[in-house]
Amino acid sequence: MIKAICFDLDGVVLKKRDKFFSEKLSERFGIPLEQIIPFFKNEYKEIVVGKMELKEILGKYILTWGLDIEVAELLDYWFLSENDVDNEVVEQVKNMKAKGFGVYLASDHTKERAENVRKSLGFSEKFDGDFFSYEIGYTKESVEYFEELVKRLGIIPSEIMLIDDDQNNLEFAKSVGLKTLHFDNLSMLAKELNNLNIDSEISRSV
Repeated sequence: MIKAICFDLDGVVLKKRDKFFSEKLSERFGIPLEQIIPFFKNEYKEIVVGKMELKEILGKYILTWGLDIEVAELLDYWFLSENDVDNEVVEQVKNMKAKGFGVYLASDHTKERAENVRKSLGFSEKFDGDFFSYEIGYTKESVEYFEELVKRLGIIPSEIMLIDDDQNNLEFAKSVGLKTLHFDNLSMLAKELNNLNIDSEISRSV
């Protein structure tokens, strides 16, 4: 029986992007896309698992890109451009929490992004906890991420469900023993969640 439900952030709790941020950044500031891509293909992969500091690295790229902007200002622009909350999904989160399920975020993001969604979007109150890759040390495209998630929840893998729009993430979760649900649309999500039964309520802390 499912005790904890972990929701992906981008593409599930937040609506699917119409463009990658690299494209938005290129269009907004007139930076050639080929100058932006290296940041996301190289250092960002280390930043998102907590091995490098976002503000420090981004500050260097701002100079390379020739922008007259502070790091904090660029981060504000970045996060605001992607904070398109799907309120209907959040309502489902609320319903599951009211029914006694533990509800959590599971996402590949930096410390700064995690702090933004916790505070600016109020997700620290809406969810019982979160599992961000910068704290876990691995992304969801790894067995180690889900092994650590299971360890922190303190329940067996089959009592945990991951809801994600990325099939690769779901495959890694399955390999550890988690139940999975591929997010396609809201009506399907609502139907699947309504079919869940509660075994016993778990502690609402990570």
